[in-house]
Amino acid sequence: MNIDSESVTAMPSIQDCFSDGSAVDIWAFIRCEKYTGKTPIPFKSEDSRIIDDFNYTAFGAIIVSERMAVCLRDISPNDFELIPCLINNNYTSLIVNVLANPDCIDTAASIIQYYPPDDPEKPNKPRGVIKLVIDSAQASPHHILRPKYWQVEIVISQIFKDAFEQGKFTGMRFSPAY
Repeated sequence: MNIDSESVTAMPSIQDCFSDGSAVDIWAFIRCEKYTGKTPIPFKSEDSRIIDDFNYTAFGAIIVSERMAVCLRDISPNDFELIPCLINNNYTSLIVNVLANPDCIDTAASIIQYYPPDDPEKPNKPRGVIKLVIDSAQASPHHILRPKYWQVEIVISQIFKDAFEQGKFTGMRFSPAY
């Protein structure tokens, strides 16, 4: 299953600097690497309502409620790390930094547009994925992951999906990863 936000109208936006003026690495949370920078990560939201249990943000970071973080930890504690964040300088929440990054895209069954072989940065790597098919044997044992070479997507297991639905968490919608 792919997981994404139900709504983008209240999407929190990661700030480009901390209160002391030092830079925030806005792409840190899609690299599938442990985060070693400052915390809490500052975000701004134009919407003053309570945020959902699950929130996509600009630049691919995911913000979750403490309640959802507990569910994630119970199922798959080694697939991600939780990073403190601050929304509008007064709301503390958590970024889910997905660490699991297996080479699990079934390239034969997926529909993928690739960068050309002579591209200086990403030769023969996916440029766009029209239909994402996951090789479950390669994705196992992970329950939440970002596929290698296509970290813009978050893929979850059926176990996670069932737990999210049972917990009545807000802010998510699911689409099949085939």
